[in-house]
Amino acid sequence: MSTIKLSTKLEFDRVSFEKEHEVHLLINLEGAKSNPQNRKPMTLSAVIDVSGSMAGKKIEFAKKTLKKLVQSLTSEDQLGIIAYSTNVQTVFPLGKMTPENK
Repeated sequence: MSTIKLSTKLEFDRVSFEKEHEVHLLINLEGAKSNPQNRKPMTLSAVIDVSGSMAGKKIEFAKKTLKKLVQSLTSEDQLGIIAYSTNVQTVFPLGKMTPENK
C-alpha cells in the first residue's frame, strides 16, 4: 500500500481575528519514492497564469515548479504547456519528454 505524507505551513504564526487578512498556506504532498521505470506513462498539461498578478516571486515559483516537473518526467511521459492572461497561448504542444523536448 502506498502512502502520502501531508504537511502544511502558514505564512504567519499568528493572525488577528479582528480584521481581514490575506494569508497564504503552503501544502506539501509527498508520495513514497518509486522507480520511474515501474510506473505507467503520464500525459499532463500545465496551465500557467502569466497575468500581471503573477509578477515577481509568484511567476518565479511557477517556473521553478514546472522545471522540476519536467526534470522528473521520463521520455515516455507527455507534457503540454499552456499560458494564459487575457489570451490563451500554447507554449509547448503536447509531446513526449525526450531529452530534446526537455
